[in-house]
Amino acid sequence: MNPKASSLILVTLFVFFISVNVESFDVTELLNRYPDLIGFNDLLTQTKIAESIANRRTITILAVDNSSLAGIQSRPIDEVQKILSDHVILDYYDMKKLRKLQKSVIVTTLYQTTGVAEKGQGFLNVTHMPGEQFVFGSAVKGAVPVAKLVKAVYAQPFNVSVLQVSQPIVAPGIGEVILPPPPPPYTPPPAQPPKSSSSSNKTADSPGFR
Repeated sequence: MNPKASSLILVTLFVFFISVNVESFDVTELLNRYPDLIGFNDLLTQTKIAESIANRRTITILAVDNSSLAGIQSRPIDEVQKILSDHVILDYYDMKKLRKLQKSVIVTTLYQTTGVAEKGQGFLNVTHMPGEQFVFGSAVKGAVPVAKLVKAVYAQPFNVSVLQVSQPIVAPGIGEVILPPPPPPYTPPPAQPPKSSSSSNKTADSPGFR
């Protein structure tokens, strides 16, 4: 066989193999491996966002654990769909890529593709804070970053990444915004006990010493 033809066949097979693996990505099966994300996974299925994710080749999912979903679980399903669509970034971000951010970046979400996003609702602001901390928030003007990065959950470079964030991100205009909890009240450190006197003074002041 012609060497060039042979090389072309190998490249074609490789591209096909990669394509099949990406297209067969099942976010439901993936998130089922993590008990803390079962509630989030269920909402992705109910809102049919899982189906939209399956057709994407490059995404980052901002997942929220079961204990932090209460603020959106009781909302109308169409509102939940909009909120969770904003948790699917149409680009790949893992810890390595996040650490390269100089300050902040605006990223596009699945909600932007719906055609109903207004005034930046379909974009998120990702900010690199001091101390290797990262925060996410709506890119709508005046919105504040509300969700902190908790940990990296899963990565398949450079196609799929799952990052756990501290709370749901609700863009203004989609529904009631969930603000981050206030910091705990400042508690001053306990006062240090007075320094004890030297052992020699203790001996000199003890009864019977002459």
